[in-house]
Amino acid sequence: MCIDLDDNELEVLEVIHHFVEILDRYFGSVCELDLIFNFHKAYYILDEILIAGELQETSKKTVARLIAAQEVGVATPDPIARQVRGLPFNRYSWLRTHKSFAKLGQRSGTGSRLLTLMNQQDSITPQLHNSVRGLMLDMYDFRNDIWLCHSFGGQCYNTTAFQPAINVLKEIQVFLENNTFEIITIFIEDYLASPIGLTKENFGSQCLGCQKMGVIGQPSMT
Repeated sequence: MCIDLDDNELEVLEVIHHFVEILDRYFGSVCELDLIFNFHKAYYILDEILIAGELQETSKKTVARLIAAQEVGVATPDPIARQVRGLPFNRYSWLRTHKSFAKLGQRSGTGSRLLTLMNQQDSITPQLHNSVRGLMLDMYDFRNDIWLCHSFGGQCYNTTAFQPAINVLKEIQVFLENNTFEIITIFIEDYLASPIGLTKENFGSQCLGCQKMGVIGQPSMT
């Protein structure tokens, strides 16, 4: 914690002690692992104690009550959230990632080293768990299948091919099966030559989680 030269150091130490006591009351004999795996809760508590670096709440009981109410609010949909259901698709905002499949440090499913741009630090499943609800996927004809590539000229190569598209679709399916109230929107940049490639391979009668995945096609950019 940083303080100004004219701040009272003993007062700052007392604020830190106050914060630790509340953490100890919340977690029960708080330790480093509690903070590592629940850092967001530690921030929630700190936000109830301080505002703009100034002490705002000195009562441990009040902070505990506010945090408990906040946790109930997370578990229970609030009235405002219920009111906005049923709006047209274009009235909602959600977090979306570009080239969602292009994970940093990943090797091609062909076994080759990838020589292309990589946009993401997380794979698909961690992105979904971090509240991403829009995925942008570039689909190409490659090896008699549909692959996700970050390529150029409308062609996919060993050095630009990440993995078969079906792998990512199965990841999304698993997430939707475990989170039945979530909706995922897929933005497809379509480089497929076959006019029924997507329908036949991924979005036909055996569509993976079609009822919960919105699929938006985008023209290829060559």
